[in-house]
Amino acid sequence: MYFLYILFGVIFSASAQEFVEPAFVVEPYPKWYVGQRVRRDVTFDKQIGDGKVFGTLGQNDKGLFGKGGYEHQIFNDHRGTLNAQAYGTRVLGPAGDSSHLGGALNWKNPNAAASFDISKQIHGGTSVSTSTFNKTIGST
Repeated sequence: MYFLYILFGVIFSASAQEFVEPAFVVEPYPKWYVGQRVRRDVTFDKQIGDGKVFGTLGQNDKGLFGKGGYEHQIFNDHRGTLNAQAYGTRVLGPAGDSSHLGGALNWKNPNAAASFDISKQIHGGTSVSTSTFNKTIGST
């Protein structure tokens, strides 16, 4: 009995749908525009006080990606230059998606440089990297 109700419901709903001839369908875009969309990356970079807000959105064959963050110059004097950065990224792809949060400290002066970077994948591991560079001063 239920089968008959379902059968009649499908028949009535299919017959009640509006049929539009293909000649009367209006294309929302002009013919010259269809198919001309190209890959586009959107980048944002704005100076705010001693810092800078940056971001980018884009796509490639592996999927969609986005990165945004803030970079701040803590000092720039006789001690050298110290910059700090905080950022986040998001990647969407056919194999899955991932989110990362991170930060970095970069210090340099004319004789040496050092950096510290930490990154955390959401629901994943944490990575930490450091590097230093010392210039050798030759004697005359």
